[in-house]
Amino acid sequence: MPNVENLKALAHGLRTVVKPERFDLEYYVSGNPEELTDDACGSAGCALGWCPVIFPGQWWWSSGINLPAIIDERSPSSSARKFFDINHDAFGYLFLSDYYPPAEWRNPIAVANRIDALIEGGEAWEAVMREADECEQINADDGYDDSDEDSWDEEDEDE
Repeated sequence: MPNVENLKALAHGLRTVVKPERFDLEYYVSGNPEELTDDACGSAGCALGWCPVIFPGQWWWSSGINLPAIIDERSPSSSARKFFDINHDAFGYLFLSDYYPPAEWRNPIAVANRIDALIEGGEAWEAVMREADECEQINADDGYDDSDEDSWDEEDEDE
């Protein structure tokens, strides 16, 4: 069962804290993570890149490599799966750009809506999974490829 409280908090943060011009599914953070909330700097981040802002004290920036993670975890994907209590597939459908139309890569509301669908479950989540699978195929055909992101935690894939 997903951690509904944490997922709802992320969806709320994506809707209320994150501006579309400061959001980009392609990058954890483009620029200095310390400047993510500084409108003058122009840095943008994905949903996980915003987690240290939305969940201060629970998420942090790994020193030197600018990867968002929860305390005692080393990678964004394993952190997200643990913190939100989701499986590998749900992680991809929610957080990887391959599973979204390119027009939504800078839309934090698109991720928030998918989080809502996961929480609702049933047909809502099944529709997200169908759309995500179609997007992955289209993006692959168009030359977009996040396959390297799928290997972040290869040792965790059997979870």
